[in-house]
Amino acid sequence: MPAVWFANPVMLGGLGLAALPILIHLLYRRRPVAMDWGAMRYLRLAAERQTRRMRLEQWLLLMLRCLIIAFAVLATAQPYWEAPAAGGAVRRPQFHVLVVDCSLSVRAVAADGRSVFAHVRDAAVETLDRGGEADRWCLVRLDARRPLVLVDAAVASAALVRRTLEELKPGYGTADVLAALRETVQLLRQAPKGFDRRVTVISDFQRTGWAPSSEEERRRLASLLADLERHAGVALRPVSAATAENLAIVDWYARRPLLFSGRTAEVAVRLANHSGRPRKAVPVRLRVGEQWQPAASVDVPAEGTADAVFRFRVSDPGPLPLRAEVPEDVLPADNVAFAVLRVQETARVLIVDGRFGEPPQRRSAFFVRQALEPLGEAEPVSPYRVTVIADSQLPLTDLASFDAVVVCDVPLWTETEVERLRRYVLSGGALITSLGSDTDAGNANRHLSAGDPPLLGGRILQRRALVRGPSDDSGGAPPAGKKPTGAADPTAFLIGPVLWDHPVFDPLRGNDRSGLTTVVVLAYWKVRPEEQSEVLIRLLNDDPLLIVRRAGRGRIATLTCGLDPASTTWPVWGSSFV
Repeated sequence: MPAVWFANPVMLGGLGLAALPILIHLLYRRRPVAMDWGAMRYLRLAAERQTRRMRLEQWLLLMLRCLIIAFAVLATAQPYWEAPAAGGAVRRPQFHVLVVDCSLSVRAVAADGRSVFAHVRDAAVETLDRGGEADRWCLVRLDARRPLVLVDAAVASAALVRRTLEELKPGYGTADVLAALRETVQLLRQAPKGFDRRVTVISDFQRTGWAPSSEEERRRLASLLADLERHAGVALRPVSAATAENLAIVDWYARRPLLFSGRTAEVAVRLANHSGRPRKAVPVRLRVGEQWQPAASVDVPAEGTADAVFRFRVSDPGPLPLRAEVPEDVLPADNVAFAVLRVQETARVLIVDGRFGEPPQRRSAFFVRQALEPLGEAEPVSPYRVTVIADSQLPLTDLASFDAVVVCDVPLWTETEVERLRRYVLSGGALITSLGSDTDAGNANRHLSAGDPPLLGGRILQRRALVRGPSDDSGGAPPAGKKPTGAADPTAFLIGPVLWDHPVFDPLRGNDRSGLTTVVVLAYWKVRPEEQSEVLIRLLNDDPLLIVRRAGRGRIATLTCGLDPASTTWPVWGSSFV
């Protein structure tokens, strides 16, 4: 027999209110008063004939009042009937969250020739069909698109989930697993009382989302999965393609960040091999504008990546559309990629000088300008157009008209200046900050290292400098109030490990005369890099010298030393410095 359940059983406690009419009747019922008078015997005869009928009416009225209250309480408790499951056990209603994969990988072709996403949708519909009439359903997608919650707890309708699944299409991004699981936990917390909570995840469980490389992301993923298991029963339904082998275009970039008209550009197309065997001589094609370049051939190791590099000359400034292709496989969607590069005639660089007006040999900004825009040339051969301002002029300068901002020797920052720079970086600008001897570490940590995003690559810890003799008046000694830590080993201030594989060093790779490896640092700030930063150059004592990171659409670089001769010999080598 069907069993009766209540969606809100706590409301059944209100059934006690059904006794309220009885209590009122007992407290306020009329009590007879005996009075003898002449016609009493005639009235007594009439009352005896009507007593049974009146008493029946009173009892019926009292019962009706009690039933009205009982029905109101039962309605708020939401009763329903559930047929017994196999074996005679009664199945409780379920609050079920379906998590379906809509990322790029489910566009792959399965063994039967259909897409993996078609199998994901079939599995979701099958799960819906197994549900009961009283079940409530929510739908969450694994995708880079927003919103992730397609059917929330306020609706929780099986019909709406089914209709949404019919209209759902896979995207072209990676699955944001952490965000989807956070949304799922929030939905489970909104489940009505009296419901069993269930989560079914239907996915191909790609490693990019489910096995992140970052230790912090792995920790957060494990915490979210444990949270799910505390709130609900979790079922994982894997759906995979016909073969696990897939070659994808995962990234591409200009080997030189700025492309100038009339010069040779280098574009690297990065391939990822998602299989257990190496791929040899993979042909890669690149179309620049309307012209196809000669195909490149590249070997991609098993479970690894490789770059196909194309060199071509760009003529006219403006947007340059690119299209890259590799042979089709089980996932054709990631075998083609598009990009638009910006070709410029010149690049405008703003230098913010914290020592504006001082002698040139003490100013880092002077040496930066000399490297970017050498003086004494009859015709400008450098593509850089440099503007130098004092740090006091920064709040009044339109940063949007510059491709890059270089900050040198600025001792103190205000909130207004920092917010202007943060908006500039988030909108796509490049910010390079050189920490000179005048830098106030406390002020820089409060304003530049904090905020979202931070404008430094890490947190400043202490000033370090080579120990100098008392007769040294070169300016290398720290200013009053700053006590540097002397180096017991002077070689600690030489250039150590360099991340040569980074694109920023492509112009220097193989050039032994660039001078980068012979640079000596005389004084610098010890900085603790933040988690999202990347250290490109370290000193021999492993302290960072050059730190970079992304911020919104822009980039941030932090140089932990000044760029004047009192801090380093680097500006002398113009080629490696630029």
